[in-house]
Amino acid sequence: MTLSTLQSFVTNLRQSFPSTIAKQPKNSDLLNQCEIRSLFIAINLTTDPTSKVEEVLTGISSRDLFSFGSLEQSLVGSIDFTYRNVWNEIRTLHFEGQNAILLALKVLSNKIYRGVNRPDSIQVYCYSERYRQDLRQLVMGLVNRCVSIQVGDINNLAKRHVTRSG
Repeated sequence: MTLSTLQSFVTNLRQSFPSTIAKQPKNSDLLNQCEIRSLFIAINLTTDPTSKVEEVLTGISSRDLFSFGSLEQSLVGSIDFTYRNVWNEIRTLHFEGQNAILLALKVLSNKIYRGVNRPDSIQVYCYSERYRQDLRQLVMGLVNRCVSIQVGDINNLAKRHVTRSG
């Protein structure tokens, strides 16, 4: 990871999670399931397979996300979740490797409880050398679909509630 990438990450994270908390938890919040309030997602922060890609295309499709080029490699080498829950705890999760995106989506689906409120904000940032915009859009779509299914909002998938960020 370069110093520039690290500085971008810190800036994005700082802006996503301000030091002042607008909404303090109520006692009733502490008795309920711990819902995610704000979610920050960093794609390819620590491991970037796109930097080693030999076949450079103008754009990628959803099938390229999991199996790109002749080596059929995943274009997501690492994915990090940083989230604030309704109890105002900030938690982090890190996934790395060929199946990082699949593991991350599986854990996310277990962290978003059925029938609860959608997180107030979901921000997706990509730190890849190549395909930054495309990867962010594809992962954002998968995360939005995962959240919509879990909160029971599958019929409203057209209403994108995911913040488009850096």
